[in-house]
Amino acid sequence: MHNTVFPPVSGFLTYLKGLKPKNKRALAFGSYGWNGVGVKEIMDVLKELKFDTLEPIMVKFRLSRARESL
Repeated sequence: MHNTVFPPVSGFLTYLKGLKPKNKRALAFGSYGWNGVGVKEIMDVLKELKFDTLEPIMVKFRLSRARESL
């Protein structure tokens, strides 16, 4: 939304930073219309927290039946 993370997700990431969890695995996912900056920002926070990160899932526009089988 507006080339950044959706506000409720941003709030969650701030909360997560305060918890400082250890030894966790995570990935970021989302859909985008222009550039997918939100998913990249989420990944940055996860890496900052030293999560074992998996490759993010990014879907341009919206998922369709044809893409569900990927």
